[in-house]
Amino acid sequence: MKLIFRVTFKISLMLTILAGFATAEEVRETDPGALLNQGDALIEEGRYDRAITCFNKAIEINPKYAEAYNSRGMAYTKKGRYDKAISDFNKAIEIDPRYACPYNNRGFACACMGQHDKAFADFNKAIEIDPKYPEAYNNLGLTYRQKGQYDKAFVEMTKAIELNPKYAGAYLNRGNTYALKGHYGKAITDYTKVIEIDPKDAAAYRCRALVYMGQGHLDNVIADFNTAIALDQSDARAYNNRAVAYFIKKKYEAAWDDVHRAQNLGYIVHPAFLDALRQASGGEK
Repeated sequence: MKLIFRVTFKISLMLTILAGFATAEEVRETDPGALLNQGDALIEEGRYDRAITCFNKAIEINPKYAEAYNSRGMAYTKKGRYDKAISDFNKAIEIDPRYACPYNNRGFACACMGQHDKAFADFNKAIEIDPKYPEAYNNLGLTYRQKGQYDKAFVEMTKAIELNPKYAGAYLNRGNTYALKGHYGKAITDYTKVIEIDPKDAAAYRCRALVYMGQGHLDNVIADFNTAIALDQSDARAYNNRAVAYFIKKKYEAAWDDVHRAQNLGYIVHPAFLDALRQASGGEK
């Protein structure tokens, strides 16, 4: 009888002790900070709906959690739900008017909706609150570029790079701005810097290839499109543009191969290019 009592007592004690400890999953479900971190990680993975679920739970636990509203707004922005995103950024700002991040993010959402004056005001406000905010300077530069004010765009993008010399996005945007102004050497330098920072940035290879195309450096064009396509095999425009380079080099079979790849991905190849390729190659391959 004593043995049975001891065993029963030990089991009861173990159950009591275990009941006092939440599992890691339960902690995440009740800790708004952990939910925020989990949601932010899901955004990085492109799992926006699951991220929003995490932020919803964090806000339910803490309705005054400005960071959760900001992050949920970012997830909605990624989904193209700009109205919902702006609503969340508004709430984050209402809770904490000195929180620079939602001003920058609201500005980006406004820019995506074509509301450039509102975007301009928000980026400036973010910089006023945090003068060392590289993303806000970069976005402000993009807004100036959209207004055709290229010199001011260069100033803001350069400021972003000075604040964060590893900011690949700012180099890419400044490179695109240089290309628009015809400063091709500077554009190539910036694209090359992006690739140095992030060798898997397909956009930098595509953009540099187009500048090389304008300069007639066809081998460089093809090499960069080869890399861009290796990084993103669904990029129909890259196949199309590489086809043009092959056409100029009179490599018609390779050009047709790329044309068909682009078409299979749903890209509409320009009829004039198709006619020129048919004429030069003696018919479609």
